[in-house]
Amino acid sequence: MKRLLIVLTLIVIVMSSASAQGFLGTEVNWLGVGMTGGYESEHFGVDGAMTLPVFSYVGGIVEYFEKRGTAEETEFPLPLYLVQIPLVSTSAYWKIVDNPHFGLNLGLKLDMLFSFEKKGVAFVGTYGPMLSLDWDISDDFCITLRGTCPISLILDLIDKNLSEQGFGYFKYSNKSSSEFEEAFLLLFAIPGSVVNLGFKWTLC
Repeated sequence: MKRLLIVLTLIVIVMSSASAQGFLGTEVNWLGVGMTGGYESEHFGVDGAMTLPVFSYVGGIVEYFEKRGTAEETEFPLPLYLVQIPLVSTSAYWKIVDNPHFGLNLGLKLDMLFSFEKKGVAFVGTYGPMLSLDWDISDDFCITLRGTCPISLILDLIDKNLSEQGFGYFKYSNKSSSEFEEAFLLLFAIPGSVVNLGFKWTLC
């Protein structure tokens, strides 16, 4: 399935290269804020984004001040945390509806979560079908709402034993990580891949 996703993405990139226009924007999801960019042709498009856990970081700051001076006092979150767990995503899509004011896109989306810790580097990947809506505010600006259904949820409905095929987990370290850490990374990756709000500016 992952190889098929890569092949389809490459096909869309090649098909989108003819008479394509580029775009750049801001992406917001449940966990953070990041940058997004890509290309679109008349019928197809590809994009990619990197999101940092801004919201959870701010939550850590709020918790620090709330519990300061109590028995549950926490440490002030280091700014390094913002770049320790980036969420990187890419998608290829077909423009089902494309008119001057509204667009509907159907595609495949791959999300990759990286965790850079002292013990090494961990990687979690999820993928699934994507549906996005575009509202054109002007010729050069639009708002995009994108939803993704993790393939694991679909596979789980078919067979409980298939759900784990929807995740890819890799760890580059000489030390073993606990099951809790692995589960934390998986749970951290899913929300950011389900719902995304984007603002796109056409470059050319």
